[in-house]
Amino acid sequence: MFFKYGVKSVSIDDICNEMHISKKTFYTQFKQKSDLIAELLAQLREKKLRDQKEMLESDNIIEFFLQNFKMFTRPGLMEKSAALFYEKYYPDIYREHREKAGEMSLESAKEVLHRGMEQGWFREDMDVDTMACFISQDFRNTLNMLPKSPRSDSQRAQFLMDAFMRIVTSPRGLEYYLSHKD
Repeated sequence: MFFKYGVKSVSIDDICNEMHISKKTFYTQFKQKSDLIAELLAQLREKKLRDQKEMLESDNIIEFFLQNFKMFTRPGLMEKSAALFYEKYYPDIYREHREKAGEMSLESAKEVLHRGMEQGWFREDMDVDTMACFISQDFRNTLNMLPKSPRSDSQRAQFLMDAFMRIVTSPRGLEYYLSHKD
């Protein structure tokens, strides 16, 4: 409901009606609406962690990226739209969410890079800490800063995915990526 109507437009009554619960039941779980919002954002972060663990279990991290490309673009777009209303009406909750998500993103990027290196698909000479910062911050910032254009968000995300692969892959990994990307 928050994503559809906006966080300000959805009341506790609306939530209770949608969930078919009483307000008393709602208040046994949450003191106020902001607590529900904080929990929702925590669950979004947890979902990203589960997706990350699935990726790290893959035998071929490049193949996983290729097969699950939509997974990498959709959460960011949803979070971007969420930022429009969470940040405006609940700045403290959103700031905490962004900090936790940023820390999580940095650690996840390091794990992905190490996994790709272990598999031989990513370059061994890479500075993992610097590349992880680049991935977790600069790619997201680039997507957020791009002006509207005739190119779709998915085309832009595809370009960034291609740039990422060309930067991090070993010669063997790049050959595999280029032969399987379409």
